[in-house]
Amino acid sequence: MHHSLDVSTSHWFVKELFSSTIDIISNGGLGSVLNKNTLFCTDSFNVGFASTKHANGVDWWIAIQKDSSDEILLFLFQNSGVSFHSKQKLYVPSVSENVSQMVFSNQGNKFAYHIYTYGTMNQNYALLFDFDRCTGTFSNPHQTLLDKGYLWGDAFSASGNYFYTCSRNYIFQINTTTYAVDTVPYTMGFNRQV
Repeated sequence: MHHSLDVSTSHWFVKELFSSTIDIISNGGLGSVLNKNTLFCTDSFNVGFASTKHANGVDWWIAIQKDSSDEILLFLFQNSGVSFHSKQKLYVPSVSENVSQMVFSNQGNKFAYHIYTYGTMNQNYALLFDFDRCTGTFSNPHQTLLDKGYLWGDAFSASGNYFYTCSRNYIFQINTTTYAVDTVPYTMGFNRQV
């Protein structure tokens, strides 16, 4: 069986989360849809969400943040479908409709995203956390103030030792152990760490 997730958006936030179940073996390997767009959660969520494999190697964790809040909801994605697992406060700044994509490291033990705060300061923060793939618990929140320009994509290095995000002018490389930041202007190229 294959399950998929869909979202319904309004303005810049997600209002509904849906799942679908597909039998990928039936129909001579072409698959067939067993159920489609099953609503499993309604609320106001920011558009960024992420998933990582559970420590059991079979199930998946799905994280999505409530809009205008520092609360994150965690769902467990299993063969039987999607179920709510927990809600946790992250103890970081919260903003409305201005959260980036969220990413887990390849190992699943680190989690990060960035936020942009409007106003006279126009501040951008990279937010990094540890994540326990067994219990689904976020810990060790760390926020790093970055460039005043709007931040774009997020990614971890293959080893998970570095987190990357960028503004219009710079690429930021953050060491996930020491939280030291290296800033590289786009015009000078970029030497990736692993």
